[in-house]
Amino acid sequence: MLILLSTDWIQSSVFGIGYQREQLNMWVDLSMLNRDPSRIIYISGNALESSLQPENCIEIKPWKGDVEDTTLLDLIPFLEYVGKHRPADIRTVLASYQGHDIAKEFIERSKEHHRRMQEQKQTGCLWRR
Repeated sequence: MLILLSTDWIQSSVFGIGYQREQLNMWVDLSMLNRDPSRIIYISGNALESSLQPENCIEIKPWKGDVEDTTLLDLIPFLEYVGKHRPADIRTVLASYQGHDIAKEFIERSKEHHRRMQEQKQTGCLWRR
């Protein structure tokens, strides 16, 4: 498990902490990490099914050993942005991407933002329309 805090990019990997067992199921309880939940992102191939805090989750397709799989690499621009801009609550950011592939949607939103900024720069208007 990787923990992303607002003060650092990725502070630490945590193994075995915050896990709860229920019969054959294992659950990740992020509240057991003694960290501010508004600063935690949990990335996993089964994050939504195995976490007690789905609002902190980014679910990715499970890695099957395919060397062509770039799912984690595709998330780097989003994670860099989050680490640089330090949102007050990462859960609201993740909620805005609900139902979308975060890596692809982030690129699309970034392109749209840059397009609007260029348009405003050309017209000399810096306020929103």
